[in-house]
Amino acid sequence: MHRRTVFLGLLLGILVLALTACQGTVGPAGPKGDAGPAGGAGVAGAAGVAGAVGPAGAAGPAGPAGERGPAGAAGAAGATGAVGPAGPKGDTGPAPEIDQAVTVALAELGASGQVGFATLTPRGNKTEVVISVTGQTAVTGTAVVPQPIHIHNGNCASLGGVRYGLTNIENGKSVTVVDATLVSIRNGNTAINIHKSGPEAAVYTSCGDIPGLSSLVMSISEIGGSGQKGVAVLSAFGNRTQVVVDVSLPTGVAATDTQPIHIHNGNCGATLGGVKYALTNARGGRSVTIVDAPLSSLRDGKFAINLHKSTAAVQTYTACGDIPSLNGFASTGSVTSTIQSFLLQSFTVKVGTTVTWTNLDTAPHTATSLATPPAFDTGNLVRNASGSIVFDKAGTFPYFCKVHPRMTGVITVES
Repeated sequence: MHRRTVFLGLLLGILVLALTACQGTVGPAGPKGDAGPAGGAGVAGAAGVAGAVGPAGAAGPAGPAGERGPAGAAGAAGATGAVGPAGPKGDTGPAPEIDQAVTVALAELGASGQVGFATLTPRGNKTEVVISVTGQTAVTGTAVVPQPIHIHNGNCASLGGVRYGLTNIENGKSVTVVDATLVSIRNGNTAINIHKSGPEAAVYTSCGDIPGLSSLVMSISEIGGSGQKGVAVLSAFGNRTQVVVDVSLPTGVAATDTQPIHIHNGNCGATLGGVKYALTNARGGRSVTIVDAPLSSLRDGKFAINLHKSTAAVQTYTACGDIPSLNGFASTGSVTSTIQSFLLQSFTVKVGTTVTWTNLDTAPHTATSLATPPAFDTGNLVRNASGSIVFDKAGTFPYFCKVHPRMTGVITVES
């Protein structure tokens, strides 16, 4: 920097001399001047622009996996916990599947002439439904025209939508295995309904209400050697009761004849009273009626179902059955007791009463005294078989089923 200042000073001097020479004759050279003072410090240069950021370097390769460390030592066993408090009581489980078939009477609709029966049998978690009806030719004009048939919601008096489809009826028959338990079908609000044909499905020809689980099956016994006997099924439908009677024909009565049938006050025999409720006349041994009374009101031990020989011979009784009381019988003469759903009934009778047990289960049963030796024993009763015992002395007689010992009951005989 100093040298540059000196050089500029000399250059300036030369320029001055040149200008002076132009104005006049060049004089002799003057004496050498003294060196000028040192120049001042130069101005600092501006800062340079920062360089752009270089691109990121590529990622290096992954390192090799480390070796697996040794397994840790097992922890010590924890202390046994205290017993927790008892849990709340669980809800009652579903009712077990019933062990017997149910028969449903199919009554004609609209004077179709088509009547018959449906038998519902439990098959594990499914139900077999077998239909047998008459009058298909009269309804369809030929026995081979298929008739649609279903299990509907509701009842025959107020039929609802289809719940389960069944195999069409052909030649009076239909067999179907429904994917539902018999318990679920017997909810007290289902019916089997038959349609005239596919094109005329809106025309109903026969129907039968399926008894609910709150149903009673009772025996109907012959009177005076008439040969007429069978069963009646009483099913609760809210505040009403459906009464289905299925009996054999008595001697001298044709399948086309009608028989008056009623629920009477009193009991079969000498104490039979007046008519309490009229039932639909039986034809061919079948009758279906909805009685405007709750089932519980009919089970006070003071009612009986009685059949008359015909409309022309109403004074001749052909069959009768006492409706069992909810609290047992209190009867004389004869009493019928049904064995159903693996249950034996307990009841009270008078000395001299004949008790007849009828087995309605598919499994065999007995009615056998628990005394040693047994005071009475009906022996094995297969399905629909009956056995009778006369109780000729007062006392209390516990009894059971020898085939199924858990089935027990008590008969009280009063003097």
